[in-house]
Order: sequence, then structure tokens, then C-alpha cells
Amino acid sequence: MVETAEEKEIKRVRRLITRAETKRTIAVKKIRSINDLAVRAKDDPNLMDELQVSTSTLDDLWAQFEAADNDVLDGLLEINAEGEYSAELPAEVLSVINATTAIAIRGNYDNIKNPKRVLSEPNKQRVHQEDSVQTDHYVISHFEAIEL
Repeated sequence: MVETAEEKEIKRVRRLITRAETKRTIAVKKIRSINDLAVRAKDDPNLMDELQVSTSTLDDLWAQFEAADNDVLDGLLEINAEGEYSAELPAEVLSVINATTAIAIRGNYDNIKNPKRVLSEPNKQRVHQEDSVQTDHYVISHFEAIEL
């Protein structure tokens, strides 16, 4: 049996949808990986620096997710299969990103307000000699104002 032009087009669009779904899944896995780190960092303040670096990539990962998700939806609409689209997924992913970011912000605030790292004696003396102590106080006050 010979494929019709319409069947070929549907197969082509299905391949594009599969490609977009794969890209979307990769972005979600990376976002969830950062969220897993955030959950661990709540109990282990030593992971906060790594979390800060990781959360700086969340905007790009969200953009990747959104682009792939739009490609999936566009493809499904093109072949009249919009019922296969998961409208809940973008909201779920955004919720994970927001929770991860909140943990990172809270951890950064906690580290500024109650530093968990112990300074060596020479570094303690240097910090007390510099004016940066006032800067640190300003930062703490700034975060406290945001928290209210």
C-alpha cells in the first residue's frame, strides 16, 4: 500500500513532535536535578554555593522547556491531536523552578545572616579591619526588609 501525502505529512510532524518532546524532557530533567540539589541543600549548607550557581541556569532551562513545549503543542495542533497535549506540565515545571529558587534565596539569606563558614583568625582580623563589615550589615538589613 502506498502512503498518501497526508500520511507522510503526519509522520513528518510526529517525528518533529518526538524531537520536541525529547528536548522538553531533557530540560525538565535538568530542572528537577537542580531541585533535588536544592532539597539536599536545605539540610546541608555546604551545598548552597553549588545551588547558587545551578539556579543561575534556571531561566535558560525554562526558555528551553518553553520553546520545546510550544513546538510540541504546535505539532499536535497541526495534526489535530491537541488532546494529547499535557497543559498541566508547564505549570508543574514552573512550580518546581519557583520552589527551587525560593530555597536558594532563603539559603543565601541564611548564609548572610548566620554565616555557617568559620573564618580563620587572620581572615577574622582582616574582616574587622575593613569597612566591608558595614556593607555586610547593609546587605543583611536589605534582605530582612525583603522578608517582611
